[in-house]
Amino acid sequence: MSKGGSWWFVMVALTATGCVTTGAGSGFGPRILSANERSVSVEILPIQSERHALKVADEHCKKFGRSAVLAQDRGRGKFNYECVE
Repeated sequence: MSKGGSWWFVMVALTATGCVTTGAGSGFGPRILSANERSVSVEILPIQSERHALKVADEHCKKFGRSAVLAQDRGRGKFNYECVE
C-alpha cells in the first residue's frame, strides 16, 4: 500500500472512532452548507452518521438559544435541521 493510501486509511479509522476532530471547519467531517437563526443545512462524510451532523447543527442552533431538530434527510449525506426553542 502506498504512503498516501496508508495515511488515508489511518485518518478514516481515527475519524470514525472519534479520535480526530470532526467538527465544522476541521476539514474532516460535517460542514455547514447554509445557516441562519431558524435553520441549518449540514453535509457529512460517507463514513459518518446523522448524529455527526446533528452535533454540528445543535452547536449552531445553541448560538441562538435553540436546539436542532431534524427536518429533512436530503440523502447523500445532507441534512436539514430546524432550530427550535
